[in-house]
Amino acid sequence: MTLQNADGAFTPSNPIVDASLPVQLGSGLHVGGVDGIGIEPQGADPGVEAKRVGDSSLIYPNIDDNRDLIASAQPSGIELSTQIRSLDAPEAQSFHLDLPAGAELQANRTARSPSCAKASFSAGRPAPSD
Repeated sequence: MTLQNADGAFTPSNPIVDASLPVQLGSGLHVGGVDGIGIEPQGADPGVEAKRVGDSSLIYPNIDDNRDLIASAQPSGIELSTQIRSLDAPEAQSFHLDLPAGAELQANRTARSPSCAKASFSAGRPAPSD
């Protein structure tokens, strides 16, 4: 998915789910359009600017003294990775999620190896009830 830069944000071409990756990290990442999910990495420098890494990924270098954030466009949204550059890096990366009214968050965690863990989240509106 090729990212296109327009109006201060990168957007993927022809996604299944709309996504927006800001030029400046403090503007927040968004998935699902206007009524979607807002994502902000906690403890990150909001003034960090994105740099392209290939056609479909961005790196936000030096979000703090020891980490970079990598954002990649995916057909169903975005994938976020934290690059650790030092043993002094925090042991966890937290994100503030701004969910639409009525949305629920469910976590599914799988570990590929002792040094690599992946968490995927889905948010959806509750089914209508009678």
